[in-house]
Amino acid sequence: MATEKINIILAVFDEIESKWLESCLYACGLNLSIKTTNKISAFDEQLESMKGSDLLLISGLMFKRFMAEAEQTYIRHQAPFPILVVEDEAKRIEYSKYPSWTVDTITKNLITLPLLNHDIRSVLREYDKTCALEKLAHYDILTGAANRFLFNDRLEQALVRVKRYKEPVVLMYLDLDKFKAINDNYGHAVGDEVLIIFTAKIGLCLRVSDTIGRLGGDEFVVLLLPADKGIAGKIANKIFSELNKPVEIDGHELLIRASIGVVCKTGLESEDSLTVGTILQDADKAVYQAKKSGRNQYVISS
Repeated sequence: MATEKINIILAVFDEIESKWLESCLYACGLNLSIKTTNKISAFDEQLESMKGSDLLLISGLMFKRFMAEAEQTYIRHQAPFPILVVEDEAKRIEYSKYPSWTVDTITKNLITLPLLNHDIRSVLREYDKTCALEKLAHYDILTGAANRFLFNDRLEQALVRVKRYKEPVVLMYLDLDKFKAINDNYGHAVGDEVLIIFTAKIGLCLRVSDTIGRLGGDEFVVLLLPADKGIAGKIANKIFSELNKPVEIDGHELLIRASIGVVCKTGLESEDSLTVGTILQDADKAVYQAKKSGRNQYVISS
């Protein structure tokens, strides 16, 4: 691990403390790339800015702010990176609401270079183990998308916030066009590869705060947070632009096409319409309309 570059976000309010920790990190014997910050912005923006990071090294005070922001979002399962908290004194981190987060602490006045090296490698190893277990329990084996259980859980959490705080949420229902013909003409191995590539292409169009799930077969769903009809339209257009790029699988050049049904909820709707089952049904009806209207397009449910 020491030979691989580790991308670290160093988040500390105090500039002197930040510079001291940065110098310790560069001297601890690991191959590091360090980005520093002294503020916590809106959580979805924070996640987007941390995209591609391997570790968040954060002061205890900033960690409290960070977790307060996290409680306002969907993150109840695997965090997108492990976290090492620098505390002024030995403390037990309470994060029972987030059992799958990988969080450890290091006491500032006990820091030595060997200890820093050890704790960074330790939290990264623990995170890898947690990711592996999380993937088995909550992600589709073929595509890596969230499975039905995880996706429905995140959607249910989002709908709770829609009802309580009137925070808008968008659900996109994606159904591949003429997928059966691909299986029939080229075989199921090619069909599986199409599903894998399709998932990857959708992922390129989403933000860190969004979730893609596979319901089964060639049916996928995307949860956009935060979002409205305007954002949904932009992301749908990005998806179609990405899908317009042909792919080569087993010597065959293919274009992957999909129809998309979009449902937006603002919290002003009736309670009956703000359930997981109802919003999925509404999105399914919208994707049916998209297919009926010629496929390879999106329809926003009225």
